[in-house]
Amino acid sequence: MKPIVMIKTGTTFSDLKEKYGDFEDWISKGLGRPGHEIKVVNAELDPLPEPDQIQGAIISGSHAYVTDNLDWCLRLEKWTKRIKSFR
Repeated sequence: MKPIVMIKTGTTFSDLKEKYGDFEDWISKGLGRPGHEIKVVNAELDPLPEPDQIQGAIISGSHAYVTDNLDWCLRLEKWTKRIKSFR
């Protein structure tokens, strides 16, 4: 089975992280999908997977602004345009 990829685009505030974990912890818990592999990809550091190699994608929140035009954000924007559908 293909993994669900969680694209991490930032980290939460340190006080929240200490108490509740980071974005990927919140999202994984909320998914409630036992038996499905969830692969975390750091948008700033990791290569993005080929869309046909994943079952679906979730993009976390970020403290960055889209208008900042950060390299990782522009790369992620191009990647999302390549996704036509997940089945």
